[in-house]
Amino acid sequence: MCAFQRWRRRVILAALVCLMPAVFGCEKADDRPVHSCTVSIRCETILGHLDRCKPEKRELVPQDGWILREQTVQFREGDSAFDILEQVCRENQIHLESSLTPLYNSVYIEGIHNIYEFDVGSGSGWMFRANDEFLNYSCSGYQVAQDDVLCWIYTCDYGEDIGGRFAGGGAQTQP
Repeated sequence: MCAFQRWRRRVILAALVCLMPAVFGCEKADDRPVHSCTVSIRCETILGHLDRCKPEKRELVPQDGWILREQTVQFREGDSAFDILEQVCRENQIHLESSLTPLYNSVYIEGIHNIYEFDVGSGSGWMFRANDEFLNYSCSGYQVAQDDVLCWIYTCDYGEDIGGRFAGGGAQTQP
């Protein structure tokens, strides 16, 4: 057997080894520890600004402002808040649209439940809070811990209406 045939055989064997778990459904189980946290998605601030809300979006706003009431969810150690948001939106059939900024390896939440940034004016969009604190970085950069409380809240006024504000590079918690 020539050198090329040996090389080709090794490449084929390596490819089979890599593909076998996916083809035969025997992928390695995720053995990371399982934890739980609380998640919610709210947009009640829009109710006080319906006059500024795009007419075609008004019917999407729940009467009580809750898109997803607080619920406890399971997650794997090492998951980000964005991973959890994707999970709960998928499980509850809630529309989610986001974009990745590769330079910062950061995910930006554009819309949840078909409610997007700027749908209620120039200062409107989604903000993320972990354990009652608005963070100055993306939910994709926040590693969730046991018993964390995660909340995505729609703001109509750059965060001022939900207890956070944009200042000096990010949202800050107000006392």
